[in-house]
Amino acid sequence: MTLNRIISLVVLVLIVGYLGFHLYGLIAPPPLEVLLPVQGLTTSSKIIEIKGRTMPGARVEVNGNPIMSDRTGEFGQTLVLSGGINTLTISARKRYSRPATTIRQILILDGQRVSTSTRGGI
Repeated sequence: MTLNRIISLVVLVLIVGYLGFHLYGLIAPPPLEVLLPVQGLTTSSKIIEIKGRTMPGARVEVNGNPIMSDRTGEFGQTLVLSGGINTLTISARKRYSRPATTIRQILILDGQRVSTSTRGGI
């Protein structure tokens, strides 16, 4: 192999690597950090606050409904949930990327006492 072919091959590998790196940046999901609610939350309040952060410009959705994020990527919204177990699917997506998804399950107590044990009689 001549020196010119080696240099050409190295340049080609560098160009392909550079393009691959940038392509990966386009299709990789954005970071998604959900601060509230915590996983497994049990509460009697039907009003839940969702807070988190992602990449600026990413589209954020809760159960398929878009919510606004600010220019730093922070988002928040208040939801009214029904009694029982509620599943929240929070996702963030860049224009051409796969979504980053976090799921939170929230138990809303409907004024009923929840017992963790069963009493048995003889």
